[in-house]
Amino acid sequence: MNETNYLESVKNGEMLFADGAKKSIPHWGDPAWTHFFCARHAEKDRDPLSNPELSALGQSRAERLGRILSEADLDGVCSTDFLRTRQTAEPSVRRAHTLPMISYEVREQNEWIESLIAENAGKKYLIVGHQDNIPMLVNHLQGEDFEFDYILDFEFGHFYVVATQGVGQSEIQEFRY
Repeated sequence: MNETNYLESVKNGEMLFADGAKKSIPHWGDPAWTHFFCARHAEKDRDPLSNPELSALGQSRAERLGRILSEADLDGVCSTDFLRTRQTAEPSVRRAHTLPMISYEVREQNEWIESLIAENAGKKYLIVGHQDNIPMLVNHLQGEDFEFDYILDFEFGHFYVVATQGVGQSEIQEFRY
């Protein structure tokens, strides 16, 4: 993961970075491959509430994520049912006007993601989750190799691009946004 070269946009199967670099997204446009853009929720209020909202900085980051994916031709946006994840996903839903917001349960995410892939080959989704379940999700899709660690509590902006045909048949790249 390149810590200094932040993702600026996703368009026409390419990721564009702050330094002007471009990187192609593997298998873009191939109807046999599903693409997921996975992100941990943005910065949350440090209020001791069990379901805190995004902080002002988090709201800004969520808007940035929405801008990055505004031309990615998403087919859906998925989020856990926590306020901070839904607020992180909302700008992407709002920019696309007609995207459904799909809720998922962390404890059932492996079965859920496998079903999503089986029923939606060739589609593109944003998935917003938490510091532990997003790395668990990409590791599950990777198969036997577990290379993505939990995200530290104070780290935000992790972004995973996944091209997959199913568990163990995935190409995963990690970036910052």
